Amino acid sequence: MKKRRGKHFDYGDLFLDALNLTLNYKFLWVLGLLTALSGSEATNFTQFSKIIPSGNNSFSFLGTYLGNSNWSIESWNSLGNRFVFATAITIVLGIMFWMGGFIGQAGLIKAVAYLNRNQTITLIGALKAGSHFLLSMTGITLLLYGPYFAASLINQKFLAMQFTSQSFPVIPFLSFFLILFPLGLLISVLYPLAQRGIILQELNVLSSIADSWDLLRRQWRKIVVIVLILGFINIAYSAIALFFLSPLIKGTIFPTLFTWLETGSLNVEQVWMIVLFSMLGLFLSAPLNAYDSIVITLTYDTLRNSESIRHH
Repeated sequence: MKKRRGKHFDYGDLFLDALNLTLNYKFLWVLGLLTALSGSEATNFTQFSKIIPSGNNSFSFLGTYLGNSNWSIESWNSLGNRFVFATAITIVLGIMFWMGGFIGQAGLIKAVAYLNRNQTITLIGALKAGSHFLLSMTGITLLLYGPYFAASLINQKFLAMQFTSQSFPVIPFLSFFLILFPLGLLISVLYPLAQRGIILQELNVLSSIADSWDLLRRQWRKIVVIVLILGFINIAYSAIALFFLSPLIKGTIFPTLFTWLETGSLNVEQVWMIVLFSMLGLFLSAPLNAYDSIVITLTYDTLRNSESIRHH
């Protein structure tokens, strides 16, 4: 691997090194596939996020569905146990996807760090290493995204109430554009950096967040450029993939499963078609997920090394 240090931080070398790792170590694709189950860096920036079965999609759907009190009360009154069963299954699947995704993401970060130092690691070794960070990965997700999603749901609730009363929702709109939107962008950058702090620096959850903020504050220009380039790559890749997949889209997985479990109004063939389509989207996203994570890991490692050299 080429070293990207100091003032001569070479973006071209970084992205080419990430591409070489992605193409030469196919087991990283398996880890990339697992990362999508929690909601990876790649799927968060693309339309893949809507069709892939992930923990984020599970809880996002439930938050929207249960957040509408009219829907949830009507479902409870008319369907009772089926509504409870559908909700429980969706929660269990979301937790399982999150756990698998966190282990895959942690294993992928650890594997790239090994390979970047010309050390060997296997898929099993990466998964074992990733499993050690499951609690920390869960903790940092809940700490960074929990309050944000709670605030977003509250804002959506007020937005719906204002629309119902036929008055323009000034406060919810201002809250979103002035507070929630920029805060969401900041969290989406801090989150992957904090994950690398946990795994590569072995920091605790709070220290990793502070460390990621400190790194972003000092190196924000380079990080912003990396994020913009990754965003362009992700949008281009997903646009091409969805061009071929869009004729097959008949629905998304969690609304479909929930409707099927709750009401039984969908036939099994419809459900299986949507599940299979979601799995196809998951497999197609695997190399992109791996590549994104590799780029971010190499960026974090490079910036940390360059600062260490400067201080010495």
